[in-house]
Amino acid sequence: MNYADIIVTVARTLELNVEDVRYSRVLRHREARYICIYLIREKTYQKINQVITWNMIGKLFNRNHSTAIASYNRCIEFAKVDKEFCNKLLLCRESLYY
Repeated sequence: MNYADIIVTVARTLELNVEDVRYSRVLRHREARYICIYLIREKTYQKINQVITWNMIGKLFNRNHSTAIASYNRCIEFAKVDKEFCNKLLLCRESLYY
């Protein structure tokens, strides 16, 4: 599974358009983007020979590296305090692996 597959799977799972997830600033699209960035980063840490930099992740979403890092951190924080967001994250993660 490549990075585009992760974006498509998250968009499909959350019933969103892929282009909106990649570029839109609307809250539900931003949250989906946070999830994508988190899952892409999580997946690269599981594969030792497949490294993706923050800069590369940012470019997938037409953002810079610091925005990618902030999105990753927001995903972690939102999952701790927002049960609905946490459920979306878990649902997307399950969709990737099954």
